[in-house]
Amino acid sequence: MAVNHLILSTQKEEEAADDLLSALTTLAYSTPVREQPKKLIKKKKKKVQPKPLTESNRRSRFFYTPTISIADEVAAARPISEPRVLEAVNAEVDARVATYSQELPPALQPNIEAVREYFVSQVAPKTLAVQAGTAQALDVIQRTLNTAIDPQPFAQFERMVAQARLIKMARFVAEYMELPATAVPDLVESITPKKEMMIFHPHMLDDQRRPKPKQAPDKKQVKDEED
Repeated sequence: MAVNHLILSTQKEEEAADDLLSALTTLAYSTPVREQPKKLIKKKKKKVQPKPLTESNRRSRFFYTPTISIADEVAAARPISEPRVLEAVNAEVDARVATYSQELPPALQPNIEAVREYFVSQVAPKTLAVQAGTAQALDVIQRTLNTAIDPQPFAQFERMVAQARLIKMARFVAEYMELPATAVPDLVESITPKKEMMIFHPHMLDDQRRPKPKQAPDKKQVKDEED
């Protein structure tokens, strides 16, 4: 997958997404593996090892049996104190993994193809044609009139197409995820940027409506006016 620098993500996140996509594709479009012929395994002759020395065949009086150290005793007693692993739970998980690996590929492949074909046949042709079409139309009109025209209608057209694309995608998502048609407005609203709301407190409005008190005239200014 090519790195999209417009998306704020780290390289590790992009590599993880690539690994997940590769795993899903490999799982959905897995090919049967041919069984290779078994190779004949030659039996190896066992080598005769010498018998270890024991107290019975040791003749030297300097051989003795050492006592067990404290560390060895603790290590031997550790498996008794450790909690036992729930083998039944692990066995159930392993059994479910074995069955799920057979169930997932047939269910995954048609869903991948449905999403792919929707974007290829429904979204991409009309969405990609908008920018090219408006640019060509603007160029034709300006060259015909030999003057510049207002590009605002073309920009408005592109914004309306983008909003219509959201609505159409929301309908597909609702059908794809088996949701009712009433969920389409909620899906569109979930990705529409919300406008910031200004909250006015009552005391702020009262302060604006209340007339400001008149300031008392300065005595020095009044005396100068009388003189």
